[in-house]
Amino acid sequence: MIRNLLTLNTTFVIINFVCITASLETYSQQITAPFIARINLNGEQDRSYNNGAYSTFLNIKPDRVVRGFELLRGDPNIFYLCANFTNNVNEAGTPVAIKLFQNKPDPNYVPGFGFSEVDPKAEYFQTFQTYSAEYDKDKGIVLYGTGKVSGNSDFYPASYKINEQGFLDNLYREGGTFFLINSSFLNTRIKSSAVSSVKLAGSIESYKNGVTSQNVFCSSLNGNNFKVSADSIKNIEDPNVVIYKNEIYLTGTTRVPSKEYLRDGGITLAKFDINAAMVKSFGNQGKIEIPLTSSKFQTSSFTIVNDKIYMGGKMGPKGIAVVRLNIDGSLDETFAGDGISVKYLTGANIMFGDMLVNNTFIYITGSYGRSFFTYRLNLDGSFDNSYNIFEYSELNNSQGVSIASDKIEYLSPFKLIESGSTIMIAGNATIKK
Repeated sequence: MIRNLLTLNTTFVIINFVCITASLETYSQQITAPFIARINLNGEQDRSYNNGAYSTFLNIKPDRVVRGFELLRGDPNIFYLCANFTNNVNEAGTPVAIKLFQNKPDPNYVPGFGFSEVDPKAEYFQTFQTYSAEYDKDKGIVLYGTGKVSGNSDFYPASYKINEQGFLDNLYREGGTFFLINSSFLNTRIKSSAVSSVKLAGSIESYKNGVTSQNVFCSSLNGNNFKVSADSIKNIEDPNVVIYKNEIYLTGTTRVPSKEYLRDGGITLAKFDINAAMVKSFGNQGKIEIPLTSSKFQTSSFTIVNDKIYMGGKMGPKGIAVVRLNIDGSLDETFAGDGISVKYLTGANIMFGDMLVNNTFIYITGSYGRSFFTYRLNLDGSFDNSYNIFEYSELNNSQGVSIASDKIEYLSPFKLIESGSTIMIAGNATIKK
């Protein structure tokens, strides 16, 4: 079914939902899949679940590559890990939501193996590729990304919503899915999202003539009243969106031509009202650019706590960093002396994973390759010397049995969530066949 959307002159397509079963083990046949780990607030492994194993390899579909990208908290003890199925490392496949209970896929979740999957080939679209997801007060999961049209290379922004039973939510748009099929959004994608008690928001990324741009959007929780900002933020990659005090903040990495190298690798921050209109009184006509000339910075994580803006990411080839701004967008020089706290590491393949900020500490995670780590910072930007530097390389299957260390090729965390006295860590693992 296709209908016109009057406000944007767009159309949407309903995609059928299918349930697909799979074996949960035989990890030796798997190439890549997500993992979940649990540590306490002091960084020590929490072995209260899965037969004493602190980490679980979520090998839900051994014949496919499964890459996670988000961990969402539902009810107090329920989490959803969102991922994409692919046939190989280069092909976008189908989105999936894995319901977790005590660090493992919940066998009571549709279709009985702990995960739900959308079939993009049921109608007009060849593939979905999802990049971001949100859990809303209606106990639904909204996933955002892009859909590719069958028969050619065109793709459009896409979203869909599943209910707590794992089926498409018919109250979201119509049939649970939404595609911005409009020439203005041809070959664009939704890269980041945020949710409040009444709104969904995010960024639509486009790439034209060598320039990457972001447009902010917002909608009601059921996907209606979809609005896109008239103003584009150009030369920004790695977008992150936060809704704070009924306003939308967008941040990302500044990317400009090499002749403007002093701006490249800095921070761009923009502010919009809750209806996706740029707040022109903020910064310079709604945005602020902060050059970080000492080294190139790549943002990965973004949050606002107590009127302080925090951004975590990788600084140059060896550094992991947290940047703190005041709510007006200026660097907070009470934080680490100049607003930037950096830890330079040794080793190869250093990656930044995520950042968690509470009222007491800042936690960051990243990886060296075969192991991942956590650090803790005080709120003044200093690294907490009372917190041991923890590195983790152990991986277990869903029965708590350890996977041989020589099979582990790569561990890469992407999300931290605080849960009571513990921290949940979600990531992707690559192991040998």
